[in-house]
Amino acid sequence: MAALWQLMLDDETKNEKEIFVAAPQTSVDAAFVKKEILPCDSVFFYGKIDKGALKLLDGYPNFCMLSDEIFADQNASLTAIAALNILSDFKISPSDAKILIIGFGRIGVHLSKILWGLGAKYDVASTSSARQARAFANEVMSLGELDFSKYDVIINTAPVPIVAKPSATTLYIDLAGDYYKDINLMKNGSAYFGGLPAKCYPKSSAKLIYDFIKRSIK
Repeated sequence: MAALWQLMLDDETKNEKEIFVAAPQTSVDAAFVKKEILPCDSVFFYGKIDKGALKLLDGYPNFCMLSDEIFADQNASLTAIAALNILSDFKISPSDAKILIIGFGRIGVHLSKILWGLGAKYDVASTSSARQARAFANEVMSLGELDFSKYDVIINTAPVPIVAKPSATTLYIDLAGDYYKDINLMKNGSAYFGGLPAKCYPKSSAKLIYDFIKRSIK
């Protein structure tokens, strides 16, 4: 279920607006919107939404955070930093580990730049952005070519199910979805999923959302 925050915000005319904000990483569906009683002057912000929910919001000002280039890039940067901080929780040094990044979208790019700056060697599994990935990665390949068992750390940024399982000692960090919520892939029997910015850097994450709201309702 989507997390929903409700707040009041003065616009430039000093009129209060009732703001509804669904957490960026959660999906808003029609059933969720139907549960909410939205005043006629409400403004709705979300990260992911289905067509049914969007239809119910017809007539209400509504804005997608993840469609905003500034928000999406800054959120991806926070996500990448938080994901790599997980390595330190497991006492894994990026420069000593064999790392695989699956996907080379915004988060994958930020992960690559940070790892490259740390002098780490890592591979990237990507088809859509293979040329760009080669500027950073040790090796770029497709998912079909992968031997998951040789990696110490696998970071998935692509919203696709990964059929093959890593080895029992692999640290698997899934940033893209919930395909493996019921499967113990990591060596401590747990897994990490989306929403890392809010979990690891709540103040910074909240500021990104607040700044987006202010930009959107000018």
